[in-house]
Amino acid sequence: MSSLIAKRYVKALTTEIGQQCLETLSKKFDEVSKYITKNIKFRYLLVSGFISQEEQKELFLRLFDENDKRVINFIKLLIENNRINEFENIAKELHLNCASYKNQFHAVLLSKNEINSVTMSHIKTGLQNRLHKTIILETKQSDVEEIKITISDLNLELSISRDKIESDVINHILKAI
Repeated sequence: MSSLIAKRYVKALTTEIGQQCLETLSKKFDEVSKYITKNIKFRYLLVSGFISQEEQKELFLRLFDENDKRVINFIKLLIENNRINEFENIAKELHLNCASYKNQFHAVLLSKNEINSVTMSHIKTGLQNRLHKTIILETKQSDVEEIKITISDLNLELSISRDKIESDVINHILKAI
């Protein structure tokens, strides 16, 4: 879950830049965030304090390769206020902000068996009708004998398992007796 600090920074950035330009900026933030996450030495270098703030600004500006003064000033502000450790949260919050603006969210369907395209389209339309949002559905194979749909941006998880259905049927029969 993103922090309140990240939400405030994203809100300020959104009001300054606008929603239309925010999508490309969100992609850049995601790329830099992934780089920082994967490269542990680089992350340690930024957080440890071995390099000055000016060197941190220079490193980040090289990573971003951005010409927009507002973005450059935003990055400088993050570094001056020692908010580099919030960068990943800011990237996540920026991504969520763009998704909610477009009303388009990614869902992952986990299943042990392969699901055909007709069933996928029924699931997708059902989710879209219930949530009133555009859903992009992708499938992944799972080892567990259940079907699970996860929409992480909305903190939503739906699952159906054989064990759960069997236990519910047994409980229903026992209550009827």
